[in-house]
Amino acid sequence: MTWSERTRIELDDRVEATTRALRAAAVEAEMAISGDDRVGESCAARLLGLERETKKRSEGKALPSYRVPVGGARVSYRLCDLAAWIEQQRNF
Repeated sequence: MTWSERTRIELDDRVEATTRALRAAAVEAEMAISGDDRVGESCAARLLGLERETKKRSEGKALPSYRVPVGGARVSYRLCDLAAWIEQQRNF
């Protein structure tokens, strides 16, 4: 297995673990979660530890959103996308 393949597998494992942690935090905070693991904009900001306006400014850094409502929010984010964004910010 090449270094690149091993690094990708490690990233996938970290994203999966972070997704589980985000889901657990969302459930504990009683956030609305869709059947496909999406949360509303303010919930996503809370999970990321960002102010809503800060999160909006960070959207240029590949935070994919959906114009599908969840819990009254007009914009929603998949937990796995939030997890991938978190893990891609990691410094080695």
